[in-house]
Order: sequence, then structure tokens, then C-alpha cells
Amino acid sequence: MTGGGKLVAFSCVDGNEDVLMPCGRCRQLLYEHSAPGMMLQTVSGLMTIDQVLPDAFGPRQLEDYRS
Repeated sequence: MTGGGKLVAFSCVDGNEDVLMPCGRCRQLLYEHSAPGMMLQTVSGLMTIDQVLPDAFGPRQLEDYRS
């Protein structure tokens, strides 16, 4: 009820525990609920959410616009 925390790491796997890349919608939701620098396990290796979505738009950008 207090908004909870922010995600700091995420991994998406299939039924065989092979790493999957989250779909586009999932990436956007992850970005919107991520802490800056959240780590994401990808098929290309460990990356930050900002590397996966370099020009993303979400709550952090809205905070910057308010300043």
C-alpha cells in the first residue's frame, strides 16, 4: 500500500531454465518499476535496464521534467 520498492534485478527463463529476453511490453513495465541500474539477465549476458532500453521513457524522466 506504500508503493513498495523498485526492482534491482530480473531474470526471465523458460520451462527448461534457458534465459529468455523479455518481450517489449515486459521491458517497458520492468523499466517503469526498476531502480536506476537494475540488472537484467539477457540472452546476450548481464545488462542494465538502461542498456536494454537506452532511450526509454518512464517515471524517472517525468521527475526530471518536473525539476
